[in-house]
Amino acid sequence: MPRKRQVGSDDEESGVPQHGCKRPKNAPAAVDGFTMLPKDVHFEIFGHLEPLDLLYLARLTKGLRGALFDKASVTVWKAACGNVVDLPKPPEGISEPAWVSLIYETKCYHCQKYVRFPDFSLRIRICHACAKMHLREVQDIYLCRTQEEVTISRLIVSMIPLEYVKITGGRKSWDELYFLPKDFDVVRAKLMSLKPEDMDTYIVERKQFVLSNERAADHYRLWYDRRPASNVSFDAKAGRIQAIREKLITMGYEYELNNIKYPDNFYTHPLVNQTRALTDRIWTNIKDKLVTYMESMKLKRLTRERMDVVNSRKIIAVGILREFKNAFSPSLVLPSLIDFLNSALATSVLELPSEVEVTDQHFAPVRTGLPDFCVAWRYHVHCRLAEFVIGPDPALSPDDKLVRLQLGSTVLLCIRCHLGAQKLIPLIYPDTITHQCLTLSALKDAPPDPTRRLNSKTYMVRGAWNTDCLMRDETLSRVTEGVIRSMGFNPDTASIAQLDVSPLLLECQSCPRNGNADGTYTSAAYGWRALVRHFYEKHRTGPTSNVNAAVIKDGRLLESNSSVKCLKAVLFDQTFLSVHCRDLPCEDYMRSFDGLVKHITDTHHIEAPQMSIDWYEEFAWGKESMHPPLKVDICIA
Repeated sequence: MPRKRQVGSDDEESGVPQHGCKRPKNAPAAVDGFTMLPKDVHFEIFGHLEPLDLLYLARLTKGLRGALFDKASVTVWKAACGNVVDLPKPPEGISEPAWVSLIYETKCYHCQKYVRFPDFSLRIRICHACAKMHLREVQDIYLCRTQEEVTISRLIVSMIPLEYVKITGGRKSWDELYFLPKDFDVVRAKLMSLKPEDMDTYIVERKQFVLSNERAADHYRLWYDRRPASNVSFDAKAGRIQAIREKLITMGYEYELNNIKYPDNFYTHPLVNQTRALTDRIWTNIKDKLVTYMESMKLKRLTRERMDVVNSRKIIAVGILREFKNAFSPSLVLPSLIDFLNSALATSVLELPSEVEVTDQHFAPVRTGLPDFCVAWRYHVHCRLAEFVIGPDPALSPDDKLVRLQLGSTVLLCIRCHLGAQKLIPLIYPDTITHQCLTLSALKDAPPDPTRRLNSKTYMVRGAWNTDCLMRDETLSRVTEGVIRSMGFNPDTASIAQLDVSPLLLECQSCPRNGNADGTYTSAAYGWRALVRHFYEKHRTGPTSNVNAAVIKDGRLLESNSSVKCLKAVLFDQTFLSVHCRDLPCEDYMRSFDGLVKHITDTHHIEAPQMSIDWYEEFAWGKESMHPPLKVDICIA
């Protein structure tokens, strides 16, 4: 039946209501009074809530959102967080509401899908599907168009938090390093805005932040694993944990319980992390499994202690190798640090029983055996490189294979450094043995061995020499052989030494010439290495793919007998390293010369660094002796 309307009156016609507004039946009268209370009283009441309840309350209305998400309400959030036992403080740079959301809300930040664990390194919750879309893979920085962009990107990546994300493809799965694009953009913008003299300070601060962030993330993960799922089950779980601990302590496992290290966690063990009370029958059923678990923890502890003893001895061994290397010219090919530490020569001392107090005197046989070890190591890596380049060929003797490796036409690429047609970083002997990537490996877990760490590469560590990153490129080989023929040499017999000492320069005739008003034209003259790089980057495809070069000798263009006037030389990028950082975690493969001098001056307190004494140049494609590209004026005869 439709509701009856109230009969109108004269007051209604005048626009004045006859009675006041009626309150809905279910609305409590105290609500109006509560909203009229002072803000300080509200905050005092809200401070007694659980953090997640306070977060939900803040999202109810615009008024509550504005009040509780204001900076002035930080005391309310701290009081609410104080209601939770052992809740850690938020890390630097994250607010209390964001911290509560990260810990308690089990939803992806992008698609709202359930995500069980937060990412404390990147400070987000994200599912695997969204990670591929909203995070950026570290390897993507190598797709930059120029080497300068790659260098800047690699520097920025070392200054922002990284995290491994499990990637699945078919039946396989693997971990890849990812980072937040927002972090990358913020650090890049900051770097671009800084003055050159302020950059080093900012870089150090950011790298220190990354290290402290990782340490804090480990602490938060440990707390998150131990936290109770709810306050209701906390007492039940705590009682079971304490009961099991007492049982194990009576069996002699107290020391092992107190020395369990991350990522192992006694409190999250499936048989321990339960709310069911521990009875005699339950203990009988789980006793053997827990004893097995504790024995495995004991074995891990003994392994860690043994590793600590060996690592302390490695410090002496590293000093011996550095002293030996620095006594020779940096151009001499010497063993890598990890190859030396893994050799029988070093392990004969490193693996002595833990009870033996190893001193410098124990390494006396190592010092005397180092020269022979270097010879054996060089032979070993040459054989492995020959096997990679030439393959098994019984018709060639070891000496013949070494000659093949030293040919100018034997040119390789590094998979990690190579950027396709945009930027070429070719490797020829001895680069094919000394290139830095040959002694690096990807960081899968935190390395327990400090000798493997590299402060300049957060996602790489030192490794034994290998050819995993080398590859052959048929186009590059064809271009190199064409350049060698243009110089009048035979690619099958011309050695690198012969080509490097040749006084010939080459003009690229596939590039257009820029004419001048006086009848001359300006062009570029290259050494053989520079021309290989130029042809590969500019003319590797299309009708100019065949090498087309003119020879310049003694200031004359031989093709037309025209005179050549040199204007200036332009050097390729070079890598400079500090002798004082050799084989130490502070060794950096990305310093410019100015950056190297500043590093040696500031860190090692040497005012005037000298070549081969304080610094040296890595074997590189663009050395001065290798004829850098020259801008030349060519006068037509």
